[in-house]
Amino acid sequence: MAKNIKELIAEKKYDDAADILYLAFLNLFNNFSSEIGLTKEEFMKVTPAFVEKLEKPKREPKEPTPEPGDDVVITDPFGTLTIEFEGPEDDEDFVAPANVEKKYAIGAKYSYAVPTVDGYVPDKEFVTGKMVKDGVKITVAYEKEVEPEKINLTIQYVGPEGDTEFVAPATYTQELESGEEYFVPSPAVEGYTPDKESVSGAAEDVDIEETVTYAKNAAKKVTLTVNYVGPEGDEDFPAQTAHTEELSVGDIYTVESPEVTGYIADKAVVEGIVESEEDITETVTYTKANQEFEGEDEEPIVEG
Repeated sequence: MAKNIKELIAEKKYDDAADILYLAFLNLFNNFSSEIGLTKEEFMKVTPAFVEKLEKPKREPKEPTPEPGDDVVITDPFGTLTIEFEGPEDDEDFVAPANVEKKYAIGAKYSYAVPTVDGYVPDKEFVTGKMVKDGVKITVAYEKEVEPEKINLTIQYVGPEGDTEFVAPATYTQELESGEEYFVPSPAVEGYTPDKESVSGAAEDVDIEETVTYAKNAAKKVTLTVNYVGPEGDEDFPAQTAHTEELSVGDIYTVESPEVTGYIADKAVVEGIVESEEDITETVTYTKANQEFEGEDEEPIVEG
């Protein structure tokens, strides 16, 4: 079994050990010659000096690390964020949140959400920044919250002047804030039409008063049609023109049926009252009159 270089040195077989060392260096040179950038001959020239430096290393002695003492200052790597909270001057009702003290590494970013206090508004919502070695101290000041002034919106609904049948919707009221938008549809009133379908806009700094005026709707016209017909299959019956007219709800109508020689109408008069907005159609039917005389020269037949 081949012996290693340490065993050969122990046995003082220096030539054999040198052979192994030579092969090792040669293998190292062959594998890393491109990185070293030397030819074999150049490498051999610097080898003696290299060996000499191995025998006498030139190293600067490392200075020992000083122990902490009176003459050594240890720097704190952290800084303290201090936040204080104060309310309006002489406001005895203000209850300040507890002060904040938090440590952060120097150079680290910090962010802290300012606590809310009912009825008060802070001058900042977040405390943010980057820590410095001397720390950071910030004061958050609160002001008493001011209730926005309310603006009154009033809408009145009126009908035609002197119209006792109009029933006005209730007056509309609403409280708004400055800049708030509003949209109020006008209530429907049967038989009437408002001059504004809705009232809308944006509140300013004064109360708003609006009036919606209703007009009575024009009555819908109803068509009355009276047709005149003769006996079924009677081709001798002279055609009669139908009667038509326009009426309004509540109107009374009276239409006399035309006389037709030799015929009798089943209704001498068509009459009635318009009760709804539905059109009305009536029919008058004629029948042939009974002949009491057979001829003009014949005497009437007298019974008894």
